[in-house]
Amino acid sequence: MSQTPNADHINYPLEVGTPGYIVTQATRRAIEQQRYLPFRPSLVGVNYVEVTQTVSYTPHQHVDYEIIFVRKGPYHCRLNRTQVEVSADRALIVCPGDTHEVELHPGQSHQILHFRLLNPSSDTQAKIPILSPSASPHQKVFYAPSELFTRLLDSIQNEQDRQQPFSTQIQDSLLQTLFWRVLNQLDPRTLSQPFQQQSSDQLFLQRLYALIERNIHKKLSVSEIAEELKIGRSSLAKRCQHLLGEAPSKIFASSKIRHAALLLSQPDVSVKEVSYRLGFQNQYHFSRVFKSIMGYPPSEARNRGSNGAFGDRNAGN
Repeated sequence: MSQTPNADHINYPLEVGTPGYIVTQATRRAIEQQRYLPFRPSLVGVNYVEVTQTVSYTPHQHVDYEIIFVRKGPYHCRLNRTQVEVSADRALIVCPGDTHEVELHPGQSHQILHFRLLNPSSDTQAKIPILSPSASPHQKVFYAPSELFTRLLDSIQNEQDRQQPFSTQIQDSLLQTLFWRVLNQLDPRTLSQPFQQQSSDQLFLQRLYALIERNIHKKLSVSEIAEELKIGRSSLAKRCQHLLGEAPSKIFASSKIRHAALLLSQPDVSVKEVSYRLGFQNQYHFSRVFKSIMGYPPSEARNRGSNGAFGDRNAGN
């Protein structure tokens, strides 16, 4: 019988082989670090509408966000006095303060999502708009394929029928997923400055950690990181400090050492082998860096790994 890995199975390093234990695909968080967001979407409701005769709604001003996902079109309305037509598999986002006038015709159907943006720790309205004030009514129409959104909307509605202990929390999670899907579908140029910055920051972090992952076994200088990311050294340092609170060299070193801790948790993997594999000068230099980041020497990594005690000394700070 082959020896099973000591480490948490999800963190079992791909490059360490164990007979009979093959990781064929590995999925992790898209971005290792997430920034604090000064808002949270909050569900008001979801309606499914089928139109059997012509219906008109006089101009009215919206208090909450409303997204109309068109299933059978076209959907006709006037948004801020501009005529808008929305075809099937497209959606229209109506923002607080928008004036909306609707004319519906038989055969048309759509799902309507109502939600608010609230402050994280209270039920008060967040002062961050999703879209720029300059976004035109036509720019508020976006591609919304039914296979991407219908199941999420249906699942939100189904949780109301289930009335299980955590149905509300499941609805909140589904709304979060749907909300970020919508933002991915919107033209980035129409987003408000805070959301554009969030999008830019997320893209930067994604590229940074992808670069680190590709070069985890190599030596990589700050200049090389900056060159790969097509950014100046000073700009790289400022963005890393602003988003992650650390210098680029420390971020790269910490990622290397966390990976080293996982490698060292495996049977028959020596400190010398890991230090060589991750591109350190020698095992003594590796040991000093390891202890400065993790707070304990690499010789303790195997025991800590088997006890689920990984994590650097700054984790959670």
